Amino acid sequence: MGWNTINFTTTNEPDFGDEYVYDWLGQPWKTQAVISRARDTFTMKPDGLPGNDDLGATSGFYVWDALGFYPVIPGVGGVALGTPMFPREHITLGGGRTFDIETRGKGFYVQRVSLNGQSFTSTWLPLARLSKGRNAMIVWMGKQPSKQRGAGAQDAPPSFDIQP
Repeated sequence: MGWNTINFTTTNEPDFGDEYVYDWLGQPWKTQAVISRARDTFTMKPDGLPGNDDLGATSGFYVWDALGFYPVIPGVGGVALGTPMFPREHITLGGGRTFDIETRGKGFYVQRVSLNGQSFTSTWLPLARLSKGRNAMIVWMGKQPSKQRGAGAQDAPPSFDIQP
């Protein structure tokens, strides 16, 4: 099965970062589709997951996805962008910072993003970009994928070259 096929599911003990691999491949609309499908199939009923909920890990992953991002690279100050679930979100961060996220439009595909009033094309949000005080992200949504937004090499999350 090739990378062009969306075939990820969120079940018991998944690899939580899998859904975001498309952000690195310049195809963030596929990340958005996978996340949306995972949200639609996730249930918090006793029969919702085979086995257990990893003591809350899967629910925690769901919360991150609902906010519209996920800390895919542990220890790196940033998050890979997905697709927000709610029309408005308010997050209180440390250091006197807040982060408001607003979605506009219908659908789960991200059409464009602004961060603190400026266009933001990256699929990676370094936490250092969030200044002291109030920060605001507006995410315009649509029912069809935007195949241009986040498609450039400069828009991908960071990659690390491993030297022997």
